[in-house]
Amino acid sequence: MKGFERFTEKISGDISEIFARKIDFQEHMEHGNAFAWENLVNDKKFASNIRARDKLSKEEKFLVDIFQEFVEISNSYSCLKNVEIYIRRFPYGPLGISKVDYLRYTIENYLHEIYILRERLKTSTTRIERMLRKIKKPLFDSEIFNTLKKDVISSFENIARMRSGHVHLERFSTISIDNLVTIELLSRGDMLPAKALYQQKCKQVRKKWTGIIKKVNNSIESMLDDYFDTLYKELFTKSGKLKLK
Repeated sequence: MKGFERFTEKISGDISEIFARKIDFQEHMEHGNAFAWENLVNDKKFASNIRARDKLSKEEKFLVDIFQEFVEISNSYSCLKNVEIYIRRFPYGPLGISKVDYLRYTIENYLHEIYILRERLKTSTTRIERMLRKIKKPLFDSEIFNTLKKDVISSFENIARMRSGHVHLERFSTISIDNLVTIELLSRGDMLPAKALYQQKCKQVRKKWTGIIKKVNNSIESMLDDYFDTLYKELFTKSGKLKLK
């Protein structure tokens, strides 16, 4: 089992057990859907609310905090994976959204989500480091987290340069979309060659970015596997027990 998948299974399983012991779902559901499962696990106030109400143990509080950090990272990664599907379709033509506008929106949001994931990883690494430092104190090894942060920064720098090794990914997106916008404007007139060229170029840009997004996501998946493999070893024993001492 790969690092990200193993960590997902472990932290989700542990939190599910805490929910089962501490949360009366029947009580919540009787008062409406405000505390349904999806809202509960995504509520940013969940960690403080559950602690104030149920007096979790030190280990349970720690797991809840780790889970909150993991949810943010997992959500960003899911968004990046979903773009592999979005980029293959032009679903909004009947609503007046042009192909180039849809491509621009999809690509720009994809690049922005890469930035969000990078920042969340950096922030979460620092937060988890502080949690462990506070608990372990003199036994805490900061070098592991220094290496994690350096690896995150290095990985995303490599991703940004992925397009042919010398053109920055964001700069390449600007070039490809700007060229397509020019052709799209020309195609609005009576120039049939421009209309045909526009359709051809839309397919080319979509195909190229489909490949780029797949390649980038594979690199991010590999990086997350390494990241969570290291984090798992730091937080849990081989048998899956939490190690805070």
